[in-house]
Amino acid sequence: MTSSFLPLLPMNLQEFFDWYRETAKLKIFWARPFREIQVLSSDEEKCLIFVRWIVRGSERTAVLCISQDFREAMGLLREVRSDYRVMILPEDRAPPLPPGVRSGSILYFWDPAGRILEPNEEIEVRFLDSWSGTELRIFQQVQKRSWGFFIPPRIGDHVVVLALLDEIPVGLAYLNRRNFNLDYGVHVVRELWRRRIGTKILRESMNLVKKLGGRFMSVIRVLRSLRMTSSDRRAISFYRANRPMVKLIIYRLAENL
Repeated sequence: MTSSFLPLLPMNLQEFFDWYRETAKLKIFWARPFREIQVLSSDEEKCLIFVRWIVRGSERTAVLCISQDFREAMGLLREVRSDYRVMILPEDRAPPLPPGVRSGSILYFWDPAGRILEPNEEIEVRFLDSWSGTELRIFQQVQKRSWGFFIPPRIGDHVVVLALLDEIPVGLAYLNRRNFNLDYGVHVVRELWRRRIGTKILRESMNLVKKLGGRFMSVIRVLRSLRMTSSDRRAISFYRANRPMVKLIIYRLAENL
């Protein structure tokens, strides 16, 4: 079972468990720290995975359904008893505002050797495994000028990919060295959007993933609204334009469905 590849995902089951364990540190609606994870059923089209999450010190059960088909996933999840029910679907086959869904997220994967848009070659990129208090304040300034608030990187987990224009920090991303996810996404200061700075960060992150031996790089965007805010649409448009090899959407069902 652990050697077989999962439907939709560019990894086998054990790789997914390892990837998900790191993703759970983000504490998002479909990935939280857990005590147990196991497969309930699996075939070429779908997979049901049981997880025992730790939520605010208490155990909560969740079932993840990875499926090619929205209706099939909905039917399977309606039959299970669990605190939380989550479906992972191909983005182009999922309804945009399905009934009975509470939260949404995108999940994209890139081949590190794949082609993306042409990056801004005026940008210098530096990789930081550790950082001083001064550098942490620089990261804070960039993120606040990008999405309005700040989440610090984690020592040991993250490589900070810092973009500079004429020695001035203008963008960053946190590459998780354990699962090759860009935790919290790509950030560029607002006044320099649409200048391919984010693409440069993506390109250099992919190069680093190749150097570290990774087979894929991922990014997650939790939607602020199922109808998508302007910032959701802008971020998704940027990621899509850079040709991810796998494009998925993730929904959580309402508890009373």
